[in-house]
Amino acid sequence: MDLAAFNESGFLDTIASTIAKMSEKSVAGTKSKVHKAGQEHNEGWDTTHSKIITELFMSFLHPMCTNIENSQIQKNTHEEVMWLNAHFPWRRFPLWLFTHAVLQLVFHRSSFEGVASDLYKQYMVVFMSTIIEYSYRTAPSEHVHITNTKVTRRLLKLGISYDPPWFPLVQ
Repeated sequence: MDLAAFNESGFLDTIASTIAKMSEKSVAGTKSKVHKAGQEHNEGWDTTHSKIITELFMSFLHPMCTNIENSQIQKNTHEEVMWLNAHFPWRRFPLWLFTHAVLQLVFHRSSFEGVASDLYKQYMVVFMSTIIEYSYRTAPSEHVHITNTKVTRRLLKLGISYDPPWFPLVQ
């Protein structure tokens, strides 16, 4: 999008109000259906499908933008519904997902071809190992164990056959 179009009077207000309305409204065909009493009803426990943003909002922005070739990442998210004394689904903290995506993009765009995804994964191993190192005496043992398991799983996924320079920070 051209910076002049972005800075146009009222544009950001329009975007903000559009996203606010999209986040509270439900559009037909965006909710899961459940069969109850011989009829189909919207599933109240499930969340609205993200296609409201990915399709509707992007089609709103498309005429003002030009396509460019750029590196992209894909983050898989999942939502869990807590059924016990809960009416709404549990969601990951959006700032956490945003931070992960930004970190991955920065590593991807500032590294050599083919090394980018490994660089992000290596950073996450060092980051999580540092968290374990600073918190293993004060954090509950099950939290330390879960984090340690995540680090081990990431190391296995990396399949490193040598000792990288950052490896002593993990041990």
